[in-house]
Amino acid sequence: MNEFFDCSKRALNILSELHASEKELVGKGVVLSDGKAGTIEHVFVDDVHGLRIAIAGHEGRWPIAMVKQLEGDLSRKPIAKTKLRREIHEG
Repeated sequence: MNEFFDCSKRALNILSELHASEKELVGKGVVLSDGKAGTIEHVFVDDVHGLRIAIAGHEGRWPIAMVKQLEGDLSRKPIAKTKLRREIHEG
């Protein structure tokens, strides 16, 4: 009986963390390390990779570890605006 309680408690903790992640991430803009960008539509739990995200306008799900920049996240390295402008102008 105690083992069942421990498993149930772990499962509830996982669901609680998933819900907190959804509240924090869904609707935010994101740039992935492969250059894909958009708004996070959904957060999933994958038993192999952990958290995965779905991005509006792109098919598939990506591991949260691929996030290069997240809207409002100052802890990640920002995109260099001058480099981006130069690339746009040089074509």
